[in-house]
Amino acid sequence: MKTTKYWTAAKAYNNFVFEKNMMQLRTTDSEAADWLLSPRRPIEMWARHTIDYGCKSDHITNNVTESFNHWVGDDRKKPIMSMVESLTCRIMVRLQRRFEKGSIFEFVTTPRIRKIIDMTMQDAKLCKMIDAGDDEFQVRDGFTTFVVNLRTKSCSCNY
Repeated sequence: MKTTKYWTAAKAYNNFVFEKNMMQLRTTDSEAADWLLSPRRPIEMWARHTIDYGCKSDHITNNVTESFNHWVGDDRKKPIMSMVESLTCRIMVRLQRRFEKGSIFEFVTTPRIRKIIDMTMQDAKLCKMIDAGDDEFQVRDGFTTFVVNLRTKSCSCNY
């Protein structure tokens, strides 16, 4: 449970949410908050709200390829037609399992996404919206105000 709180602070898109989550973390586990805010760990290196989202990197670690290569395993040593047949069967079994699992979902979305939506809806109950005209709205979340523009699909919270 504690790791969720750490990630919540690290994934904050703006300073207000970051500070709010850090205060919550400090009440839950002050030692962890002190460890995160230590001068040896600059906030700019781990907190999303401090990172320039326009910044790009030419370094790419392709975890999908590494996962696939691990999944293929010994099939890689087979002749090409045998390997393709084996992988086809594995994929079909995997798709069937996912279909069966998805068929019992209560909602259109997956349980994990449904949980996120429910939490967001709970948080949104505290928000007040004011129409600013021209597809813009002012959303008040307690003492903080964010500007939401539906036309550009942007928000001043940077989320």
